[in-house]
Amino acid sequence: MYWQRQNINQPLFPDLFWDQPVSQISANNFCLIGGSSTDFKQISTAYNLLQQKKYHQLHVVLPNSLRKIFQEHQSNLIFAPSNQSGAFSLETFSLIEDLSLDSDILSMIGGFTTNSETIILIEKIINEINKIKVISHDAIIDNFQPNQTVIIIQFKNLQKLLRNFHYHQAITSNMELTKIIQIIDHFCQQFKLALITEFNQNLIAFYDGKISLTEAINTENWETNLNILSSYYLANNYNKIFESITCAIYDFINSGAARRT
Repeated sequence: MYWQRQNINQPLFPDLFWDQPVSQISANNFCLIGGSSTDFKQISTAYNLLQQKKYHQLHVVLPNSLRKIFQEHQSNLIFAPSNQSGAFSLETFSLIEDLSLDSDILSMIGGFTTNSETIILIEKIINEINKIKVISHDAIIDNFQPNQTVIIIQFKNLQKLLRNFHYHQAITSNMELTKIIQIIDHFCQQFKLALITEFNQNLIAFYDGKISLTEAINTENWETNLNILSSYYLANNYNKIFESITCAIYDFINSGAARRT
């Protein structure tokens, strides 16, 4: 277990942080997926955040049920089949599979709802599409096979995730930080996951036996922001997973969203 603390005034990986694409031509392709007729807060926040970043091509996949709400943003949007619940139908899979061929990263931002058909779709995307997927909120379903997956997850939901994976150890909020980190680290290594969680005003990144801790006093909306920022850095540095998710945390804190008050 290799543990590093990232200072809020100095990124652990300054070369990666400062070497961001300066133009759309030098950036990579991005596919953002999420939303339903009853929940489109995360997809809206994510779309707005992405407008501050450089990408070569952006595909934003929304269910047809959101066409009237987002119709003014037609340039980047692709409307996929939706079901009676206003969420993605299974027919969406072939579309996302095709888009993944031209995308460097799939960001599954959430807002999918608990519709059973949509849950099956999420599972198929995670299990069958051979691209890095960054998942958060209700994209983290109960059953899936980790396959190039980065998880952005609240601590209370991480406790449930360990149970769903039948992991032999549990984590509780009254444990010492060192013990919690050790358990999560072993879990991530066993299932080959990259993961970011928040505990006691620390944002903690895990991948392949490496851990970074960054103090964050205000973590409002951190899951959505870190999904997009992690996806952004990974799209341009897909062979540097730990560095990218750690850099995303630094970017989030210094963007003003989680800055000290």
